[in-house]
Amino acid sequence: MADPIPDTDELTGLASRPAARAWLEARIAGDAGPLPLHACILVGISQFASVNAAYGHQMGDRILLRVAEAIRTQLSGALDEHSLIGRMGGTEYLVAYAAPKDAPNPEDIARLILSAVSRPFVAEDKVIRLTARCGIAVPVAGDDASSLLRRASAALDDARRSAISDICVRQGGGDGRGAGAEPDRLDADLRLALDRGEIGIVYQPQYDSLNDRIVGVEALARWNHPELGQLDAGTLFEAADRADFLLPLSRHIQARALDEAGTWPESLSALRLSVNVTAVDLAQGDFMPHLLEMIGRSGFPRDRVTVEITETGLIENIEQAGALLQELRKAGLRVAIDDFGTGYSSLAYLKALHPDYLKIDHSLSRDILGTPRDRIILRAIISMAKSLALTVIAEGVESEEQLTLLAREGCDIYQGFLRSRAVTGAELIEMVERAG
Repeated sequence: MADPIPDTDELTGLASRPAARAWLEARIAGDAGPLPLHACILVGISQFASVNAAYGHQMGDRILLRVAEAIRTQLSGALDEHSLIGRMGGTEYLVAYAAPKDAPNPEDIARLILSAVSRPFVAEDKVIRLTARCGIAVPVAGDDASSLLRRASAALDDARRSAISDICVRQGGGDGRGAGAEPDRLDADLRLALDRGEIGIVYQPQYDSLNDRIVGVEALARWNHPELGQLDAGTLFEAADRADFLLPLSRHIQARALDEAGTWPESLSALRLSVNVTAVDLAQGDFMPHLLEMIGRSGFPRDRVTVEITETGLIENIEQAGALLQELRKAGLRVAIDDFGTGYSSLAYLKALHPDYLKIDHSLSRDILGTPRDRIILRAIISMAKSLALTVIAEGVESEEQLTLLAREGCDIYQGFLRSRAVTGAELIEMVERAG
């Protein structure tokens, strides 16, 4: 699938580091065709030293070869001949591709890569599971191969340090300094971003597991920075947290999503809208009247709104939050616990918050393809949710096999790259109307 390359990595057969640099230089210079370079994705395998320590370097080399094969197979249908997959040395791989402006989103490609790496690798009689992080560099004027690779490496470092996202993007200048290198600047820019209309909304479609029809969407934020380009939600919320700006940002996103949904055509009248609510929101004395006012002003029906509480967020007074959410339910809204299974208080949240939906985090959804032990744990979570009469939503579904197993275990709804990336409002309308 890649352009001809002068050299290959001896272990994996992928492009070598020198060959990858040469390919990037040719693409940047325009010597390899008319399509512009779209993105450069650096993939780092996490904690691979423990594999070598436990099983030896020979086994480690076999696993690195299997990783290369998995990435190549996963991307075979997503990228064309104007792409390159290389090994940069050690446990780092490079995926780069040239494409028109409407090409696949690099974050979606990165998700495919992470999905491939997370599947169990069988070598001899051993089952080995890996995790990875991705750093994405988007080309800008003045880049050369060195600056682009430096920026991708810096983005990968951001992802390794991040407690929020396993994918980080840098869209800065050619010196390699991007969003992650200038937190003070981002913190200051964020306070102006709301007034400038730079914080937009995209929608992650949610599908019925039985008939594959879109039944709802989750509203997500994107920061369209005028100089750094589109920044992911992880970068956005990290900046808001540093700047003590979480509450204004959260309320802006909620209001923007509700206002847009209030203008949806009749063809979307069956869809639910999920909006994320933070622990900071719940701590506000005016949370409920403010939220209900926003919904009323938007014209979107209350009974189609779901409030999603992130389970990884710390709710200081969980009993008070539970009572508040009960009042919201009485007002017609529904409640979901998001990212279930990633925090420390899962059962306490279930007990106190009385949710209608339980959203299984993408890391647990991937475990359905893991060992029998992984499946037993996931099955127990779903069984518990069903016993409490909860609707179960699986996040991060990226393969038909994963969907089949999740549906068999009792997941009612799913979302993930298997069916759709996050889309704009216009794209959502087109998707629903095309599906009839």
